[in-house]
Amino acid sequence: MSKKMQTIDPAERSKIARLQSEIKQESDKKIEWLYSGNKIDRDAYLLGRPINKLLIEKEQDESQQSQFQASTIDMENKIREDPLFEIKDTGQEKNS
Repeated sequence: MSKKMQTIDPAERSKIARLQSEIKQESDKKIEWLYSGNKIDRDAYLLGRPINKLLIEKEQDESQQSQFQASTIDMENKIREDPLFEIKDTGQEKNS
C-alpha cells in the first residue's frame, strides 16, 4: 500500500476499493461482446428461448467448410510426401 492509502481512514479505503471493483466490472461488461461472437447457446432451445435459425445454419456451413478445407490440405500433403508418387513422377518425366 502507498503512504496515501495508509493515511486514509479504513472505511474510506474499503469504499475506494469497492468503487474501483465496480468500475472494473462495468468496463468488463462493455467489451464482453467482443469475445462472445455469434456463438449459439445450445441450451436455449431446451429452455424455450427463441433461437435464430440463420445462426445455426451459418455455424453448420462453417464447420462443413472447415472440414472440407482440412481434408483438401491433408490430401495435398499426402500426395506431396508420397514416395511412390515421386517415383511415378520421375518415371513420367523420363518417358516424356
